[in-house]
Amino acid sequence: MVTDSSVLIDQTIEQLEILAAVFADEIDERIYRPGVSQEGALACKAAHARIGALLPALRAARGTPLFVSPLRQRPFCIDCE
Repeated sequence: MVTDSSVLIDQTIEQLEILAAVFADEIDERIYRPGVSQEGALACKAAHARIGALLPALRAARGTPLFVSPLRQRPFCIDCE
């Protein structure tokens, strides 16, 4: 599968935004439902915070041309050896 870095970053941003929404819902459910493990809520909250810190960096990187090695002037292949 050959891909361009900007396409890969866009897909990653989209998937992380979806995951952040899932974690936000999970946090709300675990905090406001009695009898549900608070430990799980803390894990979801930590993951949600990390995603929140990563998204702005990815958005900034999306507009920045990435370094391309002179040895590799074509898009890279994720599944190729």
